[in-house]
Amino acid sequence: MPTRKTTPLPGSERTAPRGSRVKGPISGDDSIEVRITLKAPDAMHKKIEELASQPIRERKYLTREEYENSFATDDASIQKIEEFAREHNLSVSRIEKGHHAVYLRGAVRDMSLAFQTFLDCYEMPDGVTFRGRTGPVHIPEELAGIIQSVDGLDDRPVAKPKLRVRPPIEPHAGPGIQYTPQQVAALYSFPQPANAGQGQTIAIIELGGGFRQSDLNKFFGGKSPTVTAISVDSGHNRPTGNPNGPDGEVLLDIEVAGAVAPSSKIAVYFAPNTNKGFLDAISAAIHDKVRKPSVISISWGSAEDGGAYSHSVLNSFQQ
Repeated sequence: MPTRKTTPLPGSERTAPRGSRVKGPISGDDSIEVRITLKAPDAMHKKIEELASQPIRERKYLTREEYENSFATDDASIQKIEEFAREHNLSVSRIEKGHHAVYLRGAVRDMSLAFQTFLDCYEMPDGVTFRGRTGPVHIPEELAGIIQSVDGLDDRPVAKPKLRVRPPIEPHAGPGIQYTPQQVAALYSFPQPANAGQGQTIAIIELGGGFRQSDLNKFFGGKSPTVTAISVDSGHNRPTGNPNGPDGEVLLDIEVAGAVAPSSKIAVYFAPNTNKGFLDAISAAIHDKVRKPSVISISWGSAEDGGAYSHSVLNSFQQ
């Protein structure tokens, strides 16, 4: 194997979550997949700046096919990642040139050697366990100019649903005030024609929980919009049955979107609650050539400076 000079990938540093402890090592035989996000070409950033400078009604957006034809990752960069994979006994499991992503799969020991990092099993005070690492990942110097982030080595939970459950109304506290989604939309002067959303698909990103069609039918009075669940990585529509948990967030997202835009279709992308899962879900929605969503709704999240995300993956989100 040729010896290459390596360098820490900027922004890839991780620290152990507060209160966590190392429970034990990860088996070196375990198979994992990582996503290598490559830096987008300068021409793409220039196009975005050009569009941003134009009045909204005058903008002419590219189709997904036009975008990929114009700004996909070049073959030379892909070949460099493939060579890196071969050197470290890793396989290329998927190439998404339009997403600027290459996926590598291999044993934990090979991944650890390839990126010069140690993977351990961590446990949080609430009993949640995850595969984690500390410090930066390292990459060959000649790849530093093309790699934006490496995600999937660490699978700690990164986001939480932002649903707030109203506490019970105290006796004699007076009548509670409630607003329907349509009333809230009206407060923001959101147009609400009878066919609102006609011909459009709304993408919703979910990192846990799920929905039951019977619950949607009950809310919409039997006139539920067409809702499709899409699995990303190992994420699935898995209702927990707890309305105060992630299910409440999933249902609220669908119900509000469907109430404001009743003629739209809704595509719900379920992904693991990890850096890689979150990034893959957004990529799946953006580049979905079947459902072609025109807007993406995300209500899961956490503070960018709270340690859940590496700076390098934040850069991947933003590009």
